[in-house]
Amino acid sequence: MSDHGGRSWEALDAEARRVRLGEVQETYFAEVLQEDDRPAGATYTLEGQHITDRSALFLALGEAINGPGGYFGGNLDALNDCLRGGFGATAPFVLEWRDSEVARTHLVAYFDSALDVFRDHAVEVRLT
Repeated sequence: MSDHGGRSWEALDAEARRVRLGEVQETYFAEVLQEDDRPAGATYTLEGQHITDRSALFLALGEAINGPGGYFGGNLDALNDCLRGGFGATAPFVLEWRDSEVARTHLVAYFDSALDVFRDHAVEVRLT
């Protein structure tokens, strides 16, 4: 999958990440949505060292599932929808979440809520 915008989000501030997530979502729905999901059982790696807010979580998750500039939800309701299929991955799958303590520290209860959404769809989340 191509880098839908060509910009890395990790160096952006919180507001710019929020804007970038909106751009990623808009591009995905305009250009990419027609792609087929990969089969269930895949393993995806979520690089968590920069997940310090909700936008960063979904930008990193979109990259993990669909490559640079990829989309896989912009909030927990959208994540729930993505996990039902049609957004690049078929649950159940394995999500290896590296540096998960960064998100746990910054997102607090939202981190646990995201884990609950994954569990509701039989996604095995491996926190490292």
